[in-house]
Amino acid sequence: MFFKKIIVTAASVLAFGVPAHAALITTPGPNAETFFEYDPGPIPALSVGTLVPLTRNAFMARLSSSVGSYGFEDNSNGDSAIPPDSISVDFNNGVNGTGTNLITATISGGGTVRGQSSVGRFNTTTVGTRFLEVQSGTSDFAITFNSAISAFGFYGTDIGDFEGSLSVFLRNTSGVEEEYLINQGADPRNNGSVLFWGFASVNNAYTRIRFATSSPGQADFFGFDDFVVADRSQVLAPAPSLPNRTPEPASLALVGLALFGAAAARRR
Repeated sequence: MFFKKIIVTAASVLAFGVPAHAALITTPGPNAETFFEYDPGPIPALSVGTLVPLTRNAFMARLSSSVGSYGFEDNSNGDSAIPPDSISVDFNNGVNGTGTNLITATISGGGTVRGQSSVGRFNTTTVGTRFLEVQSGTSDFAITFNSAISAFGFYGTDIGDFEGSLSVFLRNTSGVEEEYLINQGADPRNNGSVLFWGFASVNNAYTRIRFATSSPGQADFFGFDDFVVADRSQVLAPAPSLPNRTPEPASLALVGLALFGAAAARRR
């Protein structure tokens, strides 16, 4: 198995001159454009707040209106993806599916559906109650799709308040995995935090996403909700960048010579 590793942090955008609180946080990877925002203390508590949804909206703007999402509202409290069990996911019906792309998937390897908030982990679906809870370091989980996708996003809650970490592995159609380490940066990792992470690619497709968690100290639990997927036909090309209207040094020199010539002509 081949790996490409990319570290995604809220602070990384500062290298590009973008404020850490900007709505759109994009870190160029080798194959996928990523979107990330983290709020250590959303207001009101146990909600997505106002900051993180801005980045989710920017991610959704890169997708067609037919994309599907999944909020675990059709699942029962206690449904398990811990082996030998798994959870079947349909991105195409009811609250859990707003799309027409007929994408289905299986969640396996770890995680349990919860029906109420639990020590900082909570539902993020509007008028919903359920989410997937995963214990870090003991139950990594994977989402295997019935057909290739080119975009995926999710809300994560209470990630890392006990120094747990999260990496996302994207397996493309050639079997190559790309690793994205989701790092909340220097902010205090408070109980009840929320983040959004997503990727979109107009050139590549993926068949499996694996979530790897770790916890160096005591057991840490993470919450996941509102999975969004899109196939390649539903990913919109990024808006073209605006032309650089700042004159280049050579252009400034030509302008200076022209002004000097005009002044000299007037003196004659």
